[in-house]
Amino acid sequence: MHRKPIFYDPTGRRATRVSRLGLALAVVSTLLVVACAVSLFVGPSLGVLSLGRHEHGLHAKAAAPQLVRPAEKLAAEVRTRQRQLRHRTAARTGQAHTPPPSLDRPTDRPLAIGFYVNWDDSSYPALKRALPTLDWVIPSWLSVSGPDMALHTAIDAKALNLIRRGKPSM
Repeated sequence: MHRKPIFYDPTGRRATRVSRLGLALAVVSTLLVVACAVSLFVGPSLGVLSLGRHEHGLHAKAAAPQLVRPAEKLAAEVRTRQRQLRHRTAARTGQAHTPPPSLDRPTDRPLAIGFYVNWDDSSYPALKRALPTLDWVIPSWLSVSGPDMALHTAIDAKALNLIRRGKPSM
């Protein structure tokens, strides 16, 4: 056996370096912990974010004036241009084209949208119950899968016939 320690440093340089490194790590970790603690109590300001109008609750119509968001402006402009294009086409062809009511956004309430899936047995009865109140139905009849990412269709004829009978304009 050796008589002197293996890690013995008579100059003391190693101890100085290790203490400085330990102090630097302690300062950095303390700053990170303080930053995490502050982020728990100080949240981002979401005052400008308006998630839409709700008839009840905190976002009632009379609670605050609605801010016009860029997406709403763009959607309104798209609807205006679509109407202008329809009127021009109707003037050229001599036929007035009015889209089905389900394609126009209701002005007095938000859209009522339902999702229909083939793989859930309760989806058809739910669609049957909700169909009179829905504006749109979004079915999951298309999927992309496999190594070649092929498009697969699985159209449910029973649901399609129900929609055609219950709301032909949808």
